[in-house]
Amino acid sequence: MAEGYSAGDLARLLGLTPAKLKGLLRAALPGAAGREHFSFQDLVLLRTAKSLSSSNVPSTRIRKALQRLRDQIPEDRPLTGVSLATDGDKLVARDGETRWQPESGQVLMDLGGPALAAVPEPAAESEMTPLSASPDAEAEAEAAPEDDDGGLSADEWYELGCELEEAEPQRAVGAYRRALAVDSGHADSHVNLGRLLQVRGDPKGAESHYRAALRMRPGDATAAYNLGTALEDQGQLADAIAAYARAISANASYADAHYNLARLYERTGQKVAALRHLKTARQIGKR
Repeated sequence: MAEGYSAGDLARLLGLTPAKLKGLLRAALPGAAGREHFSFQDLVLLRTAKSLSSSNVPSTRIRKALQRLRDQIPEDRPLTGVSLATDGDKLVARDGETRWQPESGQVLMDLGGPALAAVPEPAAESEMTPLSASPDAEAEAEAAPEDDDGGLSADEWYELGCELEEAEPQRAVGAYRRALAVDSGHADSHVNLGRLLQVRGDPKGAESHYRAALRMRPGDATAAYNLGTALEDQGQLADAIAAYARAISANASYADAHYNLARLYERTGQKVAALRHLKTARQIGKR
């Protein structure tokens, strides 16, 4: 493990041809050409770059976003502690409870946690993302549609929430809340509501719903995995590790849970366990 990974190791673990790996290295690790060994952190960055590339993000844009991230976070904080993903046509970085666009530096939500170094101040209110709407506006947006249909069952409210998620996520939140008002033990509504709350920047609220789902369905691998992500967002790494392990206990083929465990084990210095779960995730991906 101390010697790191060769280029061949990276290609096998990421499922890339040598040519595609070279292109990814140029995007994620400029200046890495000719290197013989790469670290676990390099592997995580390359996996992120591969995911973005699979979402049709141009390599030049990936390279610029990662370079901006290097400029925006403290020197002693590895980039692997920051997630980077697409949100529509935007690239969004997240470090715990803080979300921002690395290309512009615009902060999307400030939940009161410690600010990251070199991240610009939030934009003016008129320029902020709709997620910064007032509580009253959010409550109005979350009002479940067709309120006169109060005779719907929990399953029907849940199905309506699923239909609304893509176009009207805030109203989907309202529908899931109505499902839970009818049946507080509706596990699927707890899971989906938790996920929407987490996307909206409320990992603590999401955590309570994931835990509620697990009380109803202790073997729910998705609820356990989502709980791990919510705990990780709150900086509770030991509890997040336990949640990901629970997800794997319920579904040994849960590749993302293995990968997240590998990443957290690496961050907490458990390198052997990190490598074991990383290899398992890769093996699952080949099936």
